[in-house]
Amino acid sequence: MKLNKEIALAIGKASGRYGSNADLGKACGIHGATIGQYRNGMIQSVGDDAWDRLYPHIRDFLPPGVTSGQSSPPAITSDLPVRAVRLARMFATLTTEAQDRIESAIMDEVASSRPLSAAG
Repeated sequence: MKLNKEIALAIGKASGRYGSNADLGKACGIHGATIGQYRNGMIQSVGDDAWDRLYPHIRDFLPPGVTSGQSSPPAITSDLPVRAVRLARMFATLTTEAQDRIESAIMDEVASSRPLSAAG
């Protein structure tokens, strides 16, 4: 994704929401210094993987028409475990706020290097 002033501004606003570049970076799995470089134009494009992780955290601050870059959700292939398919479908029905909370909890679990706890 090519970065422009509108996206850089959205990243800045999201950093403010999270508290700092480092905090936004931690939430999306991108180094805080890299977030700062996105904001100040030192990095002018974001790879697909990084954009997929960053976008959910900045989408509320983006102008209309800027999307995740995908015209539709990625196809769910039959080789994925049944549980993953079921979870993906349920996740897609949630509000943006609920998705953000769940994503944040998952990122916290991954960052702490603990396995995700099983429900029940």
